[in-house]
Amino acid sequence: MIKDSYEALNSMYHKAKSLEKDESNESQRGLESLREEYSQLMGTSENHTDTDFSKAVCIAYYTCNGKKNEESKLKEGVSKAPTTLMLFDVSSWYL
Repeated sequence: MIKDSYEALNSMYHKAKSLEKDESNESQRGLESLREEYSQLMGTSENHTDTDFSKAVCIAYYTCNGKKNEESKLKEGVSKAPTTLMLFDVSSWYL
């Protein structure tokens, strides 16, 4: 499955490169079609769970040495702070 996805991405890349040089309406429609195809392909090959995302956010936040901004509650160097739900999700994964 993953090999097929990489081959499809490679094919899409070459199509996009040839279409992006042409600014005609037909080429623009072709690029839009490739964007939709890309989204579908990524949806079928995504193998991460919501818990994986929660774990990544928690690890990034709690291992960051940046100072915490009191207004935004974010640390310097991270763009997302874990929510209570994320913390619960990660904690329950380890139980």
